[in-house]
Amino acid sequence: MEVKWVSEDDKKILEINKEAQKPEFQDVELVLGEPSLGDDFTGDKDAVSKQLSEKVRKGLMDTYDELWSGDADRLSVMPVESFLPMIFLRYVVGFSKNKDINSENINFGFEPEMILDTVRPRPPKKASMMKEIHSEFSVAEEGGNPKFIQLITDENAINTFILDFVLVERAFSLRNVMRSDARFAEVLRQMTSDNIALLLPEFGEEFGPGRAIDFYFSLSHSLIANKLDNAKASGFQMDKNGNFRFVFNFSTTLLVEKKGVRAEWEEARSIFISMVAKGKFVVDEHADGKRYLKLTPKMGEISDIKILNGKDEP
Repeated sequence: MEVKWVSEDDKKILEINKEAQKPEFQDVELVLGEPSLGDDFTGDKDAVSKQLSEKVRKGLMDTYDELWSGDADRLSVMPVESFLPMIFLRYVVGFSKNKDINSENINFGFEPEMILDTVRPRPPKKASMMKEIHSEFSVAEEGGNPKFIQLITDENAINTFILDFVLVERAFSLRNVMRSDARFAEVLRQMTSDNIALLLPEFGEEFGPGRAIDFYFSLSHSLIANKLDNAKASGFQMDKNGNFRFVFNFSTTLLVEKKGVRAEWEEARSIFISMVAKGKFVVDEHADGKRYLKLTPKMGEISDIKILNGKDEP
C-alpha cells in the first residue's frame, strides 16, 4: 500500500487549517490466510473456502471505503483497534501543522493558533514573543518496548492563549461589565468616593463625597512595561528538569467621575503589579511500578509593584 498527500476537501477541516492535506492510499492490497473449516466439515472445502475469502475481502474493502467516506454510523461499530491507524491518518492529520511518516514512527505537530485564528485576527507581535523550541520524543532503551503513543506539550501551547490577553491594548471597565447584569445594580450605586474614603481617607479629602468611581483592568504588556522597569511579559516557562516559572502582570486604574460632568472621568490612582510563581514538576516512580506526576511549589511573590496618583507620580 502506497500513500501520497493530496489537498483536503473536508470543509470543516479547511475552516481550521486552510493548508490541510489528507493521505490518499493507492494500490491497497489485502492478504488473507486460508480459512480453516475443521475435519468434521463435509462438502467442497475449496469452493467454500474461496467463497468465504471473497466475502471477507469484500467486507473489509467495503469497510475501508466507508471509513474513508466518513460514514459516522459505520465508524461507531468498527473494530477500532484494527482501523485506528487509518482513522488517525484520515481525520487527525488534517489538523496538523507538520507531519513526518517513516518506517519507525508517525510524528505530527499541532498548533493551537489555528483554532484561535478562526475567532480573531492573529496579533502582529505574537510571533516575536514566542520562543523557538526543539523537542524530541524519548527512545526506548536497548531491550525495552517502544511507547505506543507519546505526547509533548511545550510552553508555547500555554503561552499562545496567555498572549491573546497580554497583547490586547485596552482596559476593561468594571462598571460596563456589571451593567450587563441587573443583579449588580445595587453594587453600582455603592461605587462612590464615599465608600472608597472608608479605606483611603485621603482619597475622600482629595475628591470629595458623592462622586461615582470605576475600575479599569488591563493585562496589556506594553502598558505595564512602561511603568515597571524590566517587566517580563506574562507567561509560562519550564526547563528540561521540570523547573517552571509563571509570570503574571496586571494593572488597575481607579477613575473618578469629574465634578459636575457626567460620564467624563479622571484618573485618581493606578497600580501596576508583577507576580512570580516558581515550582517544579517531578515524575515520582513507586515500588509497584506506578508513576505519578508531582507538583512542588517553591516560591510565590510580588516581584514589583508601583502605585501612582492621577498625575502619574508615586
